[in-house]
Order: sequence, then C-alpha cells, then structure tokens
Amino acid sequence: MKSFSKTNSEKPVSRGIQTSPFRAMHNQMKILIVDDMPVYARIIGNVLKRIPGVEVVKTASDGLQALMGISELKPDDYVGY
Repeated sequence: MKSFSKTNSEKPVSRGIQTSPFRAMHNQMKILIVDDMPVYARIIGNVLKRIPGVEVVKTASDGLQALMGISELKPDDYVGY
C-alpha cells in the first residue's frame, strides 16, 4: 500500500510505506504473556503467534514468574490481564 499526496502540480507523489525503527532493527517482536488462567493465556498466545513478526517467548501464570521472565528473556513487550 502506498500513500500519495498532492504537490503544486497536482500530480500524486508516492511516499512509500514507512517502516518503524523497531521493525528495521528486529525481525521479531518478543512478547511475554501473563495470565493466571491457563486457558486465556493459551488463547492469547495462539492469537499472537498468528501475527507475522511476533514471537511469544514465555507464558507466566503470576507476577513473580513474569518478573523472572522479563529479567531473563528481555521481551519487547508483555500482555497481561
């Protein structure tokens, strides 16, 4: 998908797709899931795994496991409920 903007001559000018600096530096975004209900954690993990560029690195069932996983694995983000 390309975006276009009008110039003084009214011709469309392609600006291309902007890539975030994060995506340019990393191939995958590492995610840690935190949920005390295994069923919900599994559902969230299955949804996230289907997204290109997302890797679920750990599933934690409580805050202590989450903190240990964050310090050990250094995920880019975490999902908790």
